[in-house]
Amino acid sequence: MALLPCVKHWLDHNIPAVKALSMAGIEDSVRTARALGISTLKDPAQYGLSLVLGSGEVKLVEMANAYESFANGGQHFDQTPILKLYDQKGVVMEDNTKPDKPKQALDAQVAYLMADVLSDNDARSLSSATT
Repeated sequence: MALLPCVKHWLDHNIPAVKALSMAGIEDSVRTARALGISTLKDPAQYGLSLVLGSGEVKLVEMANAYESFANGGQHFDQTPILKLYDQKGVVMEDNTKPDKPKQALDAQVAYLMADVLSDNDARSLSSATT
């Protein structure tokens, strides 16, 4: 691929993300990320608009856990990587199969819209590899 189409592709996809973060505000965006279970973004003063381009380190398991809030109407459940722990005799030592009460991390309408966009290839066409 020639350099100019690559640069145009990058600009077409990243400028809207940077503008959206600028409008939402870094502090509010980091607060929302923390409500969604992302613990690695600590101090909003450490980040600039490049946060949406990947300048903030986020654990994959936390990112996956944050996405579950879109499917759950904005309710966030803490991640539970181990559901049950048994000893060598088969006795349950710890049972995490009943999750704690969820926290409302996002407005239900926002969560619905995010889930709708993420499930609709046409709505995501600007960021898909097929364009």
